[in-house]
Amino acid sequence: MRLVQRRGGHGGRAGVLLSLMLGVAMLGSACGSGGASGGDPIKVGAIFALSGVYGAIGTETLDGVKFGIDEINASGGIGGRKVELEVKDYRSDQSHVVSLANELLQDGVVAVIGPETSTSAVVLDPTMASAKVPMISGAGLDPKGEYSFSVQPLSGYFDLAAQFAKSRGATSLCDMGISGASFESLQKVLEPAAAKADLPMGTRIPFDGAATSLTPQVTQLKSDGCTAVFAGGTGSSLLVIARAMVDLGMTDEVLMTQPTNATAATLDQLGPAAPFTNFGLPKVVVADLISQSDPARAVITPFATSWKNAGKSALTTNNAIGYSSARIVVQALQGGGQTAAAVYSFLRSGKDIPTPMLTYNFGKTHNGTLPDRGNGWFAFSRWNPTTKAFELTFDGTTTPAGG
Repeated sequence: MRLVQRRGGHGGRAGVLLSLMLGVAMLGSACGSGGASGGDPIKVGAIFALSGVYGAIGTETLDGVKFGIDEINASGGIGGRKVELEVKDYRSDQSHVVSLANELLQDGVVAVIGPETSTSAVVLDPTMASAKVPMISGAGLDPKGEYSFSVQPLSGYFDLAAQFAKSRGATSLCDMGISGASFESLQKVLEPAAAKADLPMGTRIPFDGAATSLTPQVTQLKSDGCTAVFAGGTGSSLLVIARAMVDLGMTDEVLMTQPTNATAATLDQLGPAAPFTNFGLPKVVVADLISQSDPARAVITPFATSWKNAGKSALTTNNAIGYSSARIVVQALQGGGQTAAAVYSFLRSGKDIPTPMLTYNFGKTHNGTLPDRGNGWFAFSRWNPTTKAFELTFDGTTTPAGG
């Protein structure tokens, strides 16, 4: 700062003194501003499809994320700092995810939660690896980048699906899935799960995810004697398969699908297919149906209760995935530090990270030498349109009930 001394008596000296005082005040203010930066919010990004074909999944997942972020902020934040969630909608168009992620990265986010689909997460994978910012997504494909972390169940869940099929008297496990990398990935988890259950893999049919009719493909399943079918894809494609099974009289068969397809929109449209359509759900979604002696209750009940007490709609798998994703980020910020590098180091440290979805352990390398703790955290249930509630059909210990 330049000080100008005026000629004259006391007025000049007063002017210099005033300038000095202002300079000190401004310097103090600048130092105070820099010192207060520790109270600035911690920025976390979120990329989801909030419209389009994946809009139902993305919207429900984001609701869970927000619940988790609001929860930590209500308790005082992390080290006195609030967590600020910056949300981007890629409108179910994969071509938007990289540019939206770059906007988040420019804003200084320490992690990105989402996207909710494997295909979009795989597209975004190289960008996050290059930026060295962790991405916690709902990708069943589990992208291969060092900075990508999947919250989809990679163990236990598919084993339970094969056990369920076997318990229903199936002689093989057939499956249908959206063609491409997603279908190929599904085979890699279904095949070993079926082998564990001593259940051969049957007919496998990839299909176009945009198809509005899959009757020829389902007819092939019926012709091949498929009594247990796993349908991978979206809620809309599940409905197309289920309706074809109804039309073809396959209502005594068992249809299974992944947890994320149990959106409110899909459940409302199941109709006649509801009795034989089974969703593999995290136990937190059906907390009221789980035995009091189940060890998972200690972790799942607090979240299930707080969600209900908040007056929210019925808890879905996507809500649980979103909330658990937020809990993963929060625990990394608390246990590792408040930078992207610290979050990454914590996630790769080999520590168990408990959430209501399940307990994760990402290990020190991608996909970890230690898997997520999936066993015992899932149950198969069907939706009752009349009571607007799930009914437990199989959890690995119970006798299957009906469809």
